[in-house]
Amino acid sequence: MCGIALTVNYPKSVVENILFHQRMRGPDSGNISHESNVVMGHNLLSIIGHQEQPVHGERYSMVFNGCVYSFKDLEPYSTSDTQTVLNHFENKGLKAVNDFNGMFAIGLYDAIDKEIHLFVDRFGEKPIYYYHEGDKFAVASSPGALYQIKDKWEIDREALQSYWLLGSVMGEDGLMKGIKKLTASQHLTYNIRENRITIERYWEPKFQENTNGIEDLVIDAIQKVKVSDVPVHIFLSGGIDSTLVASQFEGGDAIHLDSPEFVYAEHVAERFQVKLKRVLPSDISVERDLKDFCLKSGEPCMSALIPYVTARETADYGRVAITANGADELFFGYDRTHDDVTINQINHIFRSPLGTNSNFIPWFDKATGRSLELQRYVQYDLNKTLDFASMCHCVEVRSPFLDHRLVEMALSITEKVHRKNGNKTILKNMLKKMGFSERFVNRAKLGFSMHAKPEGIDELTKRAWYWCQAEGFLKVDEKRLNARDLIYLKNSALSFYYWFDVWKGKL
Repeated sequence: MCGIALTVNYPKSVVENILFHQRMRGPDSGNISHESNVVMGHNLLSIIGHQEQPVHGERYSMVFNGCVYSFKDLEPYSTSDTQTVLNHFENKGLKAVNDFNGMFAIGLYDAIDKEIHLFVDRFGEKPIYYYHEGDKFAVASSPGALYQIKDKWEIDREALQSYWLLGSVMGEDGLMKGIKKLTASQHLTYNIRENRITIERYWEPKFQENTNGIEDLVIDAIQKVKVSDVPVHIFLSGGIDSTLVASQFEGGDAIHLDSPEFVYAEHVAERFQVKLKRVLPSDISVERDLKDFCLKSGEPCMSALIPYVTARETADYGRVAITANGADELFFGYDRTHDDVTINQINHIFRSPLGTNSNFIPWFDKATGRSLELQRYVQYDLNKTLDFASMCHCVEVRSPFLDHRLVEMALSITEKVHRKNGNKTILKNMLKKMGFSERFVNRAKLGFSMHAKPEGIDELTKRAWYWCQAEGFLKVDEKRLNARDLIYLKNSALSFYYWFDVWKGKL
């Protein structure tokens, strides 16, 4: 977890302000380099070596956030994924990005062609936000950091509508007008001489004819995210996916956010001799915590509180944590997901304030059920919220089930095979081979959440719900909403209420 900043035709002070705002992304150092009208800055969180940035080659200068897990495959004797990434660009050009296995947000300055190149990893785990006005161009790791470049902004009402639909802003537009987000697998080129932006996708999942190695690939993906020079902890719920992760961390450390599944987490920890820390969240202040989240990130998120509290508790133990995010979406862990997109899936992922979601089907008429999960729910909700929340506490969270090789192979296997013996047949069979019982692998699914309601949250949610409607930010027809959508919209209103309170001085 680091923070990147890059500007064209802005004074150096703008990058200084960006780095100050996103300093929690990387508290170990904050460096700036200046070349002509291009200023680059970086917040460093040391995890692999202590590679201060920006880094410079013969052609490219670079700022980098994230982790390329495969860097030793590219340079066996390297001690830094950052330097390896730069070397690879210097040697292979821009196509080098296709060789990177990991999560990353990369900013390159090409001193020869006078171009800025931005890359985001294949599933949008690491963020890049940018702003282009006149001949000025600015880049940061969070929208909140970009808010520092102007005194006043305007809410983008279309982006706000997407927020009510998912509980997190979707697509390429930020919540403030003019701020854009680079989405998964995108490569942006800004030609400084021509003052022109072009965007293309550098990766699409490829169909795999031979999927016999899926179990080995699951293990390899988990092994790859272990690379670190600092202690690594896993999030161990005791469910199917986190148990598979634990199987590759024998003798390691795990964190369990207290839940009814603690007995299963204990069983897994004993099985793999994992040192388990049971975390009972304390000192939760809904107002304080959501304000901090919205200030440091710059956007509201419906589900912000849970990962925020989890990351805060994790920070007491280390800087790196492993999550099993993505496994349910890839291996059919949800009843709502099928090979083809269905209205039931649409209605489950999205909620309409006016009580009908059927108008979203045209968005995804070429998508499969799982690609819809990855493109919308995982990218714009799970990944973004987790990055923002962990950013608040200097914690880097890695997701082995989003290894692009594993995604390609899992997507190439039909629903019939994945569900041969119920949801997640492939992953459950792996655990059975490890000796886990039928009762363990086929128990009822329990979602990840806090199982004790924070004090005062009901009254605060009620206040936020009516305020959002009274102020004209949310139009709603409660009579047409089902109970689940009503709860989700109210939670979204709560986060937006505190976002507005934090940023109203910029509006």
